[in-house]
Amino acid sequence: MRWVAAPGRTTPPRSESRTRRDARSNPTDAERRTAAARIEAEETKAGHRHAVAGFDLASSVTNSVSVLWAVADADTQMLIVEVHHAAVADTFALLAKRVGATRTGPGGIEQKAVVGVAAAAYDRWHSQANDPQQDTHVVVSNKVKTVDDGIWRALDAKPLFDATRDIRPLRRHAP
Repeated sequence: MRWVAAPGRTTPPRSESRTRRDARSNPTDAERRTAAARIEAEETKAGHRHAVAGFDLASSVTNSVSVLWAVADADTQMLIVEVHHAAVADTFALLAKRVGATRTGPGGIEQKAVVGVAAAAYDRWHSQANDPQQDTHVVVSNKVKTVDDGIWRALDAKPLFDATRDIRPLRRHAP
């Protein structure tokens, strides 16, 4: 028995359809090896790419400042937090200015300017060992909008990693 799906077209009964589907979903060992080899070749040709949603940059005060913050009165604590937040803001502004770019073209040959770098910050007040440790995490989005065409693209991560290495000594001398 056949069921009419549309004028002039028929569909097989479910049992026949299921048999065909099962045949496609249960490849032989040879088909499985061929498919795996094809996928591995495609992945090798594409290279090692690991997309990320963003980057977590942490900025901590020295231990002595954290201990001072922990034992200080409320006014002194607020002053320490304000100075730390100002240092984080200045550091991030410098960082965003230095790394705010994306790449386009074959092999990412062309670097393009971006409108800005989106980020959100949050504070932590203790270390994993539960000791007083004031630090601020700045979570930087991997997506940036280009100035010339307004398209959202990935942030060029290499300058970000290089800049965090270069800025780290500057941050150590801040409060």
